[in-house]
Amino acid sequence: MDDLPQELIALIACFLERRDEYPKEEFPPPKPAASKLPPYATISRKWQLAIECRTFNAIHLKSTELSHPAQTLTGHRRAFISALTFEVVLPEYDDHRCARFETQEEMEANNQAFTNAMQALFVLLKSWEPESTHEQSRSIALAISAIYSPMDKWHRPARKAEEDDWNWGIGKRADLWEHRYEHSLIRLLEHANLPSLAIISSLDILSDSRRLEPRSVALLATKLPQAHTVKFDLFDNQSKHPNNNQSARYGMFTPLVPLLAIPSAGQEY
Repeated sequence: MDDLPQELIALIACFLERRDEYPKEEFPPPKPAASKLPPYATISRKWQLAIECRTFNAIHLKSTELSHPAQTLTGHRRAFISALTFEVVLPEYDDHRCARFETQEEMEANNQAFTNAMQALFVLLKSWEPESTHEQSRSIALAISAIYSPMDKWHRPARKAEEDDWNWGIGKRADLWEHRYEHSLIRLLEHANLPSLAIISSLDILSDSRRLEPRSVALLATKLPQAHTVKFDLFDNQSKHPNNNQSARYGMFTPLVPLLAIPSAGQEY
């Protein structure tokens, strides 16, 4: 079979089942099963390339795991990546803090954790860019899918989340759940230290319980000169603090002024 053209082997690989399917009615849904594709990569060099083209086409990373990609995503594997989903993990807080609103100190720690995560990600992605203009350029769609602490409502271990919810329901536990941080905004600090990335074609910041400050979104966009779209949900309906709404809108627009003045930028927000 190794005598077949690479293109034909790649086509065959597209029809291989990646994972076992679970009944749709099963709840809660189980964790994704291990991929069934890796064994095929051991058949030959051509099969390795065909399988890795599928395996590394879309990758998911957490800020706590950025040391691993530097070791595994080397050489030709980087060229297969067209989409990257990124999760930012914030510091964990004690159980008794679940019944208390976030303090200024906790907010600052979260901001620093987010900044460190973006700095590490941008440095990693910068190392993937071609070293010369003669190398083939590629583009990656970047999505920040979640910003959370492991103690946040939807991210606690399943068993603990179930116990906490039960104890809260019968009055044996005090917990603010997502209200603990509903008025907190995650901010990007020291954005000037982020490298500019020509490899990113789009940025999508998905809606999550932890909200990113609008200005921080704009600052990230200024570091992505080749991104044609930047999508995010803007929350500026703070009825208790109406002045913050106008401040947030102005803060978001200010960093974008230089980009909007360049007709060739071609970015959409």
